[in-house]
Amino acid sequence: MHLDPVINSLRAAINANVSISDDPDLELAAERLADALEPAVRQAAVELAQQAASEIGAQLADQSVDVVLSGRDLELRVVDAVSSSEPADDEEDFDARITLRLPPTLKSTIERFANTDGESVNTWVVEALSRNARRQGTTGGTVTEEFDL
Repeated sequence: MHLDPVINSLRAAINANVSISDDPDLELAAERLADALEPAVRQAAVELAQQAASEIGAQLADQSVDVVLSGRDLELRVVDAVSSSEPADDEEDFDARITLRLPPTLKSTIERFANTDGESVNTWVVEALSRNARRQGTTGGTVTEEFDL
């Protein structure tokens, strides 16, 4: 994503509105305002790109979308969710236990999905949690939304 054209469009819009007055002080103030707004606009663009990456990544089963700063521009990169530095699930022992209380409708939904996939509920839940954890772990962002299975 090329941010400079967006910044230039914002500057042009500010200058077009100010140039009507023919006041040099107002034009100088508008230039200073545009200069001051540039970092905020760039930050807003990064936040929008991160939101887009998160939404797109949520729709990908085994991949995630990262936002990468390239010079002064942003890039969206699709990456495999499984990192080579992380052990695969089948390499780990299943020693950790957790007690989870679910509403009956959610439990039924999980059982239905697991059955459709030909897996046990435990396997299905572990895979769903692993996918989500890897996806969230690769973006580097803070998770502020509810966890959906």
